[in-house]
Amino acid sequence: MGYPRWRSRVGEQRSSGARSRSSRDGHERPGRPVRHQGVAPHDGLADEFARIAVGLADADDVPALFARIAEIGSSAIPGSDHCGVSIERRRSAVTVAGSSPVAAEVDAIQNDVGEGPGLAAMRADHLYEVADVATDPRWPRFGARIAAETPVRSLLTYRLFVADRTVGALSVFAERAHAFDRRSHEHASLLAAHARSPW
Repeated sequence: MGYPRWRSRVGEQRSSGARSRSSRDGHERPGRPVRHQGVAPHDGLADEFARIAVGLADADDVPALFARIAEIGSSAIPGSDHCGVSIERRRSAVTVAGSSPVAAEVDAIQNDVGEGPGLAAMRADHLYEVADVATDPRWPRFGARIAAETPVRSLLTYRLFVADRTVGALSVFAERAHAFDRRSHEHASLLAAHARSPW
């Protein structure tokens, strides 16, 4: 099975490390190390993604692989407290892996009220972010239930797809509102690409 070409860029730094700069008097002086502007190079994700890639090569135990992806999502994505992988079955979200019971609780609420970012991502779009479940106007019944019944206050959901076929969703949950930033999105999008690979 082939893997996305972006994997080799995770944690990448320019090989020069530091470059020289010219001062006003024309002399060279050491510069600061130049870092890639994407994922931080020393956050351990490169090693984790490499281990996932090895697991995909011999994916005899796909549920265990999804469980590991959920664990990584809960601990390595900035702002995240919980993470889950879901598939769509008969127009419902079914949790196949979660770092905690929260992922299954969120899917159960989405299915019960018939709305939510996970269902929307699997049916319509690539990504949804809910900065505050209590105030987001797109899924009011979902947001009210999530705020009342779970610790989740913000979330990211990525559609998992192969070619033009949706296979599920990767969701990342935080216990505070407005928890996610640019780096959260970068890390989560890389993890979502791995999560769809077994299909």
